[in-house]
Amino acid sequence: MSVSSIALVQRIMSLSLVPICLVVGTVGNILNFFIFIRRLRDSSGALYFAILSLSDLGTIWLGFFPRFLSPFLGYDPVQTNRIICKIRQYLVSLTLVYLRHFLCVISINQVLVISSEVGYQRMNSMKTIKRVTIGSLIFWAVIIVHSPIFYDVRDGISCSPLSGPYTTFVSIYNLMIPIVLPVTIIGICSFITIKKARQIVLRAAPLGSLNTNTTLNIQQRQRLRKEIQMTPLILIQALVYIVLNIPNTIYTFYYLATMNDLSKSPDRLSIESFISWLCQMLLAVYCTLTIFLYITISSTFRREFFYLLRKVSVRF
Repeated sequence: MSVSSIALVQRIMSLSLVPICLVVGTVGNILNFFIFIRRLRDSSGALYFAILSLSDLGTIWLGFFPRFLSPFLGYDPVQTNRIICKIRQYLVSLTLVYLRHFLCVISINQVLVISSEVGYQRMNSMKTIKRVTIGSLIFWAVIIVHSPIFYDVRDGISCSPLSGPYTTFVSIYNLMIPIVLPVTIIGICSFITIKKARQIVLRAAPLGSLNTNTTLNIQQRQRLRKEIQMTPLILIQALVYIVLNIPNTIYTFYYLATMNDLSKSPDRLSIESFISWLCQMLLAVYCTLTIFLYITISSTFRREFFYLLRKVSVRF
């Protein structure tokens, strides 16, 4: 396949797939946000899910809207304007790291929720969750500062990291932070969550018996039951995240192994660029699919979803 053919295919996909992700992802994540905000009193993880929805929304618009806009402008302002390049790189990096971070935090929080240890269960109090949320937002906002500093427009055609040691750092960073660490944390937490959930089912005992040292009152039992109802949402989202990141993981390993290969032909470089673009588009698909995953898996979310739709339709 020639370079021009690949560019044409990518242009067609940008003009068709990206608008769908923008529209569906925007509406879906806004609905997700308001549904989880309504559940703050019922579930400690609802705040994390709400922040995650905003991160998905930011990723879609900051990461993929320029890809839709550039064919109409005839050029990509992100790739040609130095200031826009740096600002966009910082914001995209920030929303992406928030997405992965809070997905990991949600997985860890659910392990604490279903734990039989009182100390672990108390760690998911709303006060602690608010502190974790604020601390996480500030921490990553500072850590990601390296992106706009070392990213710049190169040759007037691309917004990319500066040549030298930072390129190697970015490559390793893009392998560990977005892929290896989240997948490892999510995988371990999902395994523990499934194991604990199976133990609960096999015991066929009241939820209060989760704690062998303390007798939970009725209010605590009801809250714990609502917390455990969030487990399917976490597991399906973690599974889809891992599956859709496998191609990007494979490509990242390939890129690290061949990044110093100077014998690549223009056709090969064009194909690699297209594959990289497809791997990134899978992230947009993930950010778009979340509301459909929630509706499919959780009856509680479906009720909240249709209730919110009726409430909105009445107002209009």
